[in-house]
Amino acid sequence: MVGSGNDVYLLDGNGSALWSFRAGDAISDVAITPDGSMVVAGSVDHNVYAFNRNGELLWKGTTKWEVWSVAVSDDGRYVAAGSRDASVYMFDGRTGELLWRYPSGGGIPSNAGVLDVEISGDYVAAGTQDGKLYLLKTDGTLLWSRVLPGEVKDIALSSNAEYIAVGSYSDYVYLFTRSGGLLWTYYTGNDVGTVAITSDGSEVFAGNWNGHVYKLNKAGKLLWEKNLNSGGVTKVLLTPDGKYAIAGTQRGLVALFDSDGNRIWANTLGSRVWDMALARETGNVVIGADKVYYMNPIEEIQMKVDAENAIQRAENLITYAADHGINVTDAENMLNVAKSEYSSGLYSAAKDHADQAYSLAQEAISKARTDAWSAIEDANETISQARNLGLNTSRAESLLSKALENYTKEYYPAAEQNAKEAKNIAMNLIERYNASVAIENATEMIKAAKAAGANTTPAEDLLNQAREAFNSGNYTKARELAERAAQEANRAKQEAELAALRAEAAAAIRDAEVTINETVEKGIDVSEAYSLLSQAKAAFNNGEYEQAKEYAQKAKESCLNTVAQVRTHATESINAANQSIAKAEGLISSAKDAGIDTKTYEDTLNEAKEILRTAVDLYNAGRYTDAITKAENARTKAEAVVSSLNDKLKSYREEALNSIAEANETITWAVKHGLDVGNAKNLLSEAVEKLKRGLYLEASNLAKQALNMARDTIESHKTEAKNAIDLANETIENVSKTLSTLEKLGFPVDKERNKLQLAVSELDSARTLYNEGNYPDAVTNAVKARNAALSILEELGEVEKTYSKNVIERATANLTSLQKDGIGCPLGNSTLKLAVERFNEGNYREALNLAMKALDEIERCRDDGTSIKGDIESVLSKAEDMKGKGCPVSDVEESLTRALESLKVGNFNASKEELQNAEGMLSEREKRCNEVLTDIDQARKAIDSAKSLGLDPSEAEKILNEALGKLRSGDFNGAKSLALKAAEKARDVDGDGIPNDEDPFPSINNYVVYGAAGVVLLLLIILGALLVRRQRLRGLHRSIVATVNAALAGLIPEEAEENRKALESLLESANREYRKKNRSELQRIRKEVLTQINAIEEKRREYQKLKEAILREIDSILNPGQAATETANPENSEE
Repeated sequence: MVGSGNDVYLLDGNGSALWSFRAGDAISDVAITPDGSMVVAGSVDHNVYAFNRNGELLWKGTTKWEVWSVAVSDDGRYVAAGSRDASVYMFDGRTGELLWRYPSGGGIPSNAGVLDVEISGDYVAAGTQDGKLYLLKTDGTLLWSRVLPGEVKDIALSSNAEYIAVGSYSDYVYLFTRSGGLLWTYYTGNDVGTVAITSDGSEVFAGNWNGHVYKLNKAGKLLWEKNLNSGGVTKVLLTPDGKYAIAGTQRGLVALFDSDGNRIWANTLGSRVWDMALARETGNVVIGADKVYYMNPIEEIQMKVDAENAIQRAENLITYAADHGINVTDAENMLNVAKSEYSSGLYSAAKDHADQAYSLAQEAISKARTDAWSAIEDANETISQARNLGLNTSRAESLLSKALENYTKEYYPAAEQNAKEAKNIAMNLIERYNASVAIENATEMIKAAKAAGANTTPAEDLLNQAREAFNSGNYTKARELAERAAQEANRAKQEAELAALRAEAAAAIRDAEVTINETVEKGIDVSEAYSLLSQAKAAFNNGEYEQAKEYAQKAKESCLNTVAQVRTHATESINAANQSIAKAEGLISSAKDAGIDTKTYEDTLNEAKEILRTAVDLYNAGRYTDAITKAENARTKAEAVVSSLNDKLKSYREEALNSIAEANETITWAVKHGLDVGNAKNLLSEAVEKLKRGLYLEASNLAKQALNMARDTIESHKTEAKNAIDLANETIENVSKTLSTLEKLGFPVDKERNKLQLAVSELDSARTLYNEGNYPDAVTNAVKARNAALSILEELGEVEKTYSKNVIERATANLTSLQKDGIGCPLGNSTLKLAVERFNEGNYREALNLAMKALDEIERCRDDGTSIKGDIESVLSKAEDMKGKGCPVSDVEESLTRALESLKVGNFNASKEELQNAEGMLSEREKRCNEVLTDIDQARKAIDSAKSLGLDPSEAEKILNEALGKLRSGDFNGAKSLALKAAEKARDVDGDGIPNDEDPFPSINNYVVYGAAGVVLLLLIILGALLVRRQRLRGLHRSIVATVNAALAGLIPEEAEENRKALESLLESANREYRKKNRSELQRIRKEVLTQINAIEEKRREYQKLKEAILREIDSILNPGQAATETANPENSEE
């Protein structure tokens, strides 16, 4: 929580503003509940403000003078305020109601401002400028008061005010009990500006302006005293557990002490520590100096302990690693860095580097462990391989066991060395075995080469060299020479086998070539065989004889397979062509029977037969490919004949069948619904006979004629039925409308409605028959329904005459009443006149309908017009109110008059437009007028305030009257300017630039006072030198005394202490020089007095702007659990 200038801010833990509020003057003090749910601020504008955590103003309480201090109970039920008017105010924290003021009839008897106020439990403590200490209950009951030698600068309360610690400018620390008993005093030798007490009251801490911090027990015994040597102690705080004390000084030193007075750490900030505040829950401390600092002393202490533990842990691990032969040089170097940083007080960095040293040692141990185990696994695998070969591995296994033993004891480097030696022994056994096997393989390979007729001399020479190397123990060389001997023997063997294979491949190629050439001569495509033969020749040329032989054999086989496949294909093609020709011959015969011209089809079929005969001849000659081509050609021509004839016959027959089916369906429906369609039935019978004889086209035409004849008959009956139904429906609707009109007028129509319902039933029956296609019966029922409705109309003729007259008279009466109310209805009037004309003509039914329409229109006019008229009257009322306040509204009234005139002639739209225009003008006028009235009200308050001070603000009243005149004439800017001028004049009646409440001579211009004094002095000189000299000397002395006393009686901040003492010294000097009648020295003293007063005033302003704002900011930041929804201007939060 921060107070800065006129603003209150709530900040989050990062220093960002959550919300702000601007008071009427500087913020002097702020307080906040522990849970952050309520924020309280006091201001020199005489007000106490209470907010919730979101910055919403809960209430505002007012005091008689400037508020210097505020406090809030932990539960937010009570808010106390200490005022410059020497009073303590207690407000209800929930409602803002003033519960009590102590004392109720005026200020605390000391008549000095309340410097500090504190709440604890059910108790309130207050201290004043003149050394008074008060303890009250939260209900306002005074429990006791005490008088101390100097200002009560600071108060600290233990839980529920069991003990009360007081810091005084009398150089003493006091401890009282809740009952008012003084337990002890302790002299510090200088002003005590800050105190703190543990929650149980067992220990008291204090700081004085000599720079000393004191710790005393409940008995007043000094436990320890520390001189900070950094200027006066401005604030002492205790951690929540009371184990540590934090002190801040004028020169910016912040120091932390443990319970024994040992300095744990100290930091020097950029400037004076104005105030400090502590968060109860987190232990975080916020310090206000040249800027706001945020730290946690407990964390600093813990950081040192953590660094010590980290260094010890790393050192233990590094020692362990070194003892086991592990290289941890990097970790040792890092640990040395950590130790150096710890010695320099860099605990965080020391902990980080100690942790890194520990990690490096862990990594070195882990690597040594991994390397050792990897070596053991490699050795074990190699020994297993040797054992599987049947070799003696006892020596290697012994070394491996030793490696495992060292690994178990965590001597990883030694274990790694043992494992590597075991692996080397096992590997040597395996290499000897491999060399022996290679020699045996080479011996067998040479024997096989000789059996193939190959030259094996080079291979035998290499084998002999291998045996010599083996015998000498060079197993690797022996294995290599034996493998080369085997390779050489294998090469010789392959060369011998290759020569035999070349001859076989050449013979296979020649045989395949002969077969392929014979097949090509018969016109058969054997491209696949040709491709295989080409691959065989290519392989032969490349020396790949085995592959060449295989390709040649595949080429011959492919050629023979191709011939067999082509022959089979030719046989199938000829058979298929024969089948297609036979099928075409059968269809041509059927088409002839149906009367279709088949000449073209027969010619195509003969061509197909001739082509097929050629295909047979080619087949017999062995030319299968050509036979296939011809047979496929013959088959294609025959299939074309089959497809074309099938499509034509199928199309004609399907068309005839569809036409007959459609005609039959329509004729059957018509007969079922009682329609005469005999001629259509006869035509349909003829169509069926034609179909049976295969005369599809004639059958189709006859069926279509029958369908059209049946449809014409159906449509004729349908149209007749629809016309009859529509006519009946129209008649029934007219009767229904007439009955509804008569029913509205009160005529009993139940009998007629029953008759009409019978007609409706007949009409519904006709519609049902119509929908079912029973058109003749539908016509009959529709005629019955219409006749029934017509009979009802004949019975209602006389009734319409009577009721049309009644409705006309009623509409006339309503129209007259509406016009009397100032509302016109032109459409209702014209419709009513037309109804009268129809009545006079004897057209009673139309007259009745028109009269009903007129009646409805008149009612609509009444509703709309009444609403508009009400709105006009509402705006007119507002205009009268504004007029009563002195605001000009004549143009608004004129617009409203026009709106009423338009309403009277029934022009509602024009009336609404004028009304909207009047509302717009009135809204704008009200806004501007209220702005001016606000300034006028402020001026009146300033004038009343001046009168309450006994001053004459008549000149301000005159200016205010001019402002009211400007307002009445509509000159808002002029009125506003004059109102502001009147307020300014009322606040400074004598016009000397000093506000009334700050002016020592508010009713007289100070320049006039000074001028008058000069005139008096001049007259005294004229009257007589001696008398003048005496009076001037006395006046000069009195002026000095009055000025100094007035300054000393006001609030002097701590920073101006030297100036205060200087004023006291100057007063003594003035008294001394007055007795000596030393006028020149008195004049010098007066100038020095003014200089000191100006310095005090300047420091007072600095105190207000800096210290109090920073103090409130610190308190608000530390409160946990605070939240807000509104963010303040970032520039303000920087303040």
